[in-house]
Amino acid sequence: MSDAVKKFQNQTWEEAREAIARGVVVILPVGSTEAHGPHLPLATDVIISEEMSRRAAEKLSARGIETLVLPAISYSVTEFSVDFPGTISIKKETASALIRDICTSLYEQGARLIAIANSHLEPEHVASINEAIEAVKQETGRAVAFPDKRRRRWAEKLTEEFRRGDCHAGSYETSLVMAARPELVREDIRQSLERVPISIARVTVSEGWCPSPTWRGLLVFQKMFCNTKPKPPPSVPSISSPAPGVTTTRQRYETSHIANPTCSACHTQWDPIGFAFEHFDEVGRYRADEGGLAIDTTGYVLDKTGKKALTFDGATDLATRLASDPEVTDCVSGLISEYVYAGGGGVSCLAETARTALSKGQFGLLEYLAQLSTEPQFSERTLPSP
Repeated sequence: MSDAVKKFQNQTWEEAREAIARGVVVILPVGSTEAHGPHLPLATDVIISEEMSRRAAEKLSARGIETLVLPAISYSVTEFSVDFPGTISIKKETASALIRDICTSLYEQGARLIAIANSHLEPEHVASINEAIEAVKQETGRAVAFPDKRRRRWAEKLTEEFRRGDCHAGSYETSLVMAARPELVREDIRQSLERVPISIARVTVSEGWCPSPTWRGLLVFQKMFCNTKPKPPPSVPSISSPAPGVTTTRQRYETSHIANPTCSACHTQWDPIGFAFEHFDEVGRYRADEGGLAIDTTGYVLDKTGKKALTFDGATDLATRLASDPEVTDCVSGLISEYVYAGGGGVSCLAETARTALSKGQFGLLEYLAQLSTEPQFSERTLPSP
């Protein structure tokens, strides 16, 4: 690391005090401990974030702006790769609280500006950063700089592979680790790897090249019913390989998940919901059949006792039934109120009247949003006393 780049943790407390008094900019690298293929280290995201921070600090120093680089946060929400040994995932609330507390502490000491350099792009992780930034703003009145690489203004500056979403452990991340820490790349393995084009869009809704009723059903299970996904058992059996023209995706999932005693207790709660979307392939294109085989989009939603609360046939029918389900109304209205008021104190009280009227059918969702926007807390925040 060049002399222009100083590590925060290498300062004495007096040096840190003096740097903060001079108006130092503090950069916080954020990554994960997560599987990145057979050729990259678990610390790939951390390495990239640290290198981003180092280069940013050098450029700022060249402009006369003093910078300190904090120790990296190496743990985050990594549910997408949690089934790979070595991956360590923490709760979203924990990740958000850690970032919030670090930033708040530095601002209370008088830091000029805090910037976050993040290379872990899992949606729930990025959401935890944004929630932390909002909490810091509420507590201190200060902003935290966070250039989200997924946003167009930044993504269009990166490689075509990154813009397609094929970048996890691919040539994009591999090249960055090779530039920063080449000794950590297993070069013999890297050179032997075949090209595997898998996009983030496919990963989030599919398994490989086939749509995943599990991921699709989980989205409804968690975001429409406010349920929490249990941790999988230690030995999770893999889904049988696709057999185009022989078995459908639904048939494979029914055999591997619902008919399997190891998996059925959990997967019966969300896989049948995901079957509603089987007329849409892994990137959302409509398909009348699957390799010449008929598609079955019937499914059900279980209640808390394990009984079928509602049945449906297809995505449209599912949407219609969810729209009139009181449990969904309560869940979605609660999530909306938390988002509108940024999780501020007293959210439940502020939204109580509007949520009750919505649940009784006195007005619809648009009117509910309008009601929430009339509260002072929608546009104002009261900072805590110093």
